[in-house]
Amino acid sequence: MSGCRARGGVRSWRSPVSLEAATAAAVLRESLDALGYRYTRKQGEKSFADTVSLDPNQRGTPTWRFFVEAPATFTLETYDTRPRPKGTLGFVEAHGLRDEDEPALRRLLRRVAEDAPRKPWSFTLDQRMLIGPFHGAFKEARRAWENVASDEPLWGTA
Repeated sequence: MSGCRARGGVRSWRSPVSLEAATAAAVLRESLDALGYRYTRKQGEKSFADTVSLDPNQRGTPTWRFFVEAPATFTLETYDTRPRPKGTLGFVEAHGLRDEDEPALRRLLRRVAEDAPRKPWSFTLDQRMLIGPFHGAFKEARRAWENVASDEPLWGTA
């Protein structure tokens, strides 16, 4: 399924979002609080060995991590990439997911979509022009968030 990867039984979910990382982090925090999830958060930096950047002077990007402890155990991460010099593309990732974590993640992501200032898959015309009008992230985001809204499993069946 779109936005999902599995390694050794542990899964992850990933999607581009129309929000900058700081805004996405604030929405994630509000949604986690509203749902009563127990978590800790930490701000760090993500190396560009893991992400794409055309800016040779920038070696990393600020990252906000949320370590969810209950009702499920997984890590959420939000950060920005720069696919073009003036274009910023945000991402939300969930790591360390097990099959039993899917309902809690789905509930959280649905709440994020409701609480966000604009839908996470709805990029503005300005964003599309700065990132590149034919960039694959727009379609990837729509597919990943449509899957969250549906009742289909987030990561398919084994």
